[in-house]
Amino acid sequence: MTRTLVESEEQARALRFFSSPTIRVNGKDIALEFRESRCESCESCASNGTVNCRVWVFQEREYTEAPAAMIVDSILREVYDGQPQSAPEQVPFEDVPGDLKRFFAGKAQQKATQESSCCSVVEQESCCKPTEKASCCSSPDSGNCDFK
Repeated sequence: MTRTLVESEEQARALRFFSSPTIRVNGKDIALEFRESRCESCESCASNGTVNCRVWVFQEREYTEAPAAMIVDSILREVYDGQPQSAPEQVPFEDVPGDLKRFFAGKAQQKATQESSCCSVVEQESCCKPTEKASCCSSPDSGNCDFK
């Protein structure tokens, strides 16, 4: 098993990554059909809530995470058959979808903002009181730190 954290649009393109998360067995996506839906839990992520999340369809039910039985089923199909029972047409890969492009652009923007700050976002929450941040981060108007 190989886990790959896809961290950029370029990496997504190179891996022919079209949805998150993707689980492949011998290079084939485990899902027999591809679906996405509006993801309420992603409202605060880098994309500002404009990313669709993957929906896993297994035995006529939808899941927000790939069910373990689906993963096991796809491994067993590959081991014993080499072909899925109802072979899906592979999703043609033309380019990284727009929602993933927006996600990676938002992620890059967040990283740039953090790098311009005197301390990380996590540190900003606990490093000092708002009145003390001016000595670390210039001033509330500088945009360097999150003055809360």
